[in-house]
Amino acid sequence: MVFAVLLVAVACTKQENGSNPESDKGTISVTPASQTLDYKSGSVTVSVRANKAWQATASENWITVTPSRGEGNADVTVSVTKNGTGEERRGKVTFGLNMGNASAEVTVTQATNVGPDGIVNATIAEFNAEPDSDKMWYRITGEIISISSYAYGDLYIKDDTGFLYVYGLAPAKGGSTQDFKSLNLKAGDVVTLVGNRTTYGEKKVIETANAYYESHTAGRGYPGFTEKSAKATWLELPATSESADGNVFIHHRDEAGGRNFSAYFSTGDRVSRWVCYPYVYGQGEDGRHNDPYAFDPLVDVGNQATLSKSYKGDFIRGHMVPSNDRAGRANYDVFLATNIMPQDYSLNGGIWSDLEKKVHSKWASQSDTLYVVTGADIAGSTTTETDIDNKTVTVPVGVYKAILAKTKQGEYKALGIYLDNKPNANATVSGSMAISIDELEKKVGTDFFVNLPDDVEKDVEAADPQADNWWWQ
Repeated sequence: MVFAVLLVAVACTKQENGSNPESDKGTISVTPASQTLDYKSGSVTVSVRANKAWQATASENWITVTPSRGEGNADVTVSVTKNGTGEERRGKVTFGLNMGNASAEVTVTQATNVGPDGIVNATIAEFNAEPDSDKMWYRITGEIISISSYAYGDLYIKDDTGFLYVYGLAPAKGGSTQDFKSLNLKAGDVVTLVGNRTTYGEKKVIETANAYYESHTAGRGYPGFTEKSAKATWLELPATSESADGNVFIHHRDEAGGRNFSAYFSTGDRVSRWVCYPYVYGQGEDGRHNDPYAFDPLVDVGNQATLSKSYKGDFIRGHMVPSNDRAGRANYDVFLATNIMPQDYSLNGGIWSDLEKKVHSKWASQSDTLYVVTGADIAGSTTTETDIDNKTVTVPVGVYKAILAKTKQGEYKALGIYLDNKPNANATVSGSMAISIDELEKKVGTDFFVNLPDDVEKDVEAADPQADNWWWQ
């Protein structure tokens, strides 16, 4: 018994002196113990489990760790820069205790941007930054946003870094771009292709050359829908009909899921009776993209004009939603065939352009929101244009805008402008040209701004905009 008591006393003395407690042991571990990333810059998360303070050290300068030190358990981000070396590279991150010898490692492997076949994997931004070359081949993956020619495989794709025009896509290397239809690709699909980089024309359009298809997956689908008639309550919408009158209601969304534009498209005329959209000052961008005219994915191709080239006659491709009023992906969509009408050349570049500028800058800057309807007056028209595929398109006898402004004070004001689709000697729009919405409705046979409260709609549409200095100050 005496011996046992002595043993207990010795053990207690050792623990009290702290010479060998289990809790003093430093431990650290990291999971997972290895990480593999592709060639692009990126990051992964690892979990540190430690009972003491620690710090992390990367073996290579292309690896960074955040945070690089801590105490106890933590989730840590390991980041790498783009690997443009042409070879796979490997490094490690060592997590060591500040006190003691315990440590743990994470092995980091980053793939090369060059495949076994010698083809460089590139984002669209990386491809666009390279020089023209028919020797270098690049592998690019992007979502198809529109197709401008099924006959020759011309299409536009995007990824998170930018947009690219693919000038002719063949089903296989060395194949014919005229076999593009056999791929059955559509807007919304994510396609991987290989091609050279080239720059085309005076506008310096960056595009692929000698491109060929490798694979594709079904994407999220095109961001829009069609209906017999509009069921939404957006203020820009005119009235639509459920009847089988050959008109289809089309709605396009932007990348954030918001409203880009809506159209009431006449399949027999191959032109929209009207296109409408909300616009907030500063929403668009200066300049425009380089002629990405394409088919609308929401409408059968046979019912649309082929607008990758201009009309064969005297009229030009006139935007209904101007390019300057939209940015990014939404800007590409305003080049779809459902947003284009045959318009007199001098009208488009003269007084019509001035009207668009007043919407884009003057009236929008005075407003909380503008609700704009651009129309093509095609009722009774006997004039047609011909596209490059010899499909006929009805030429409007007149073009117009119906504009509803919600002012910064919360009031509603509206005006209409109607112009014959022919040369106009006036360079600018003046107050004397403005008409009430009621008068415009009678002229073109469309009921505008039907989602306004009835009492507000009655007063706003009857008001004479010529007498309202808000528009002309």
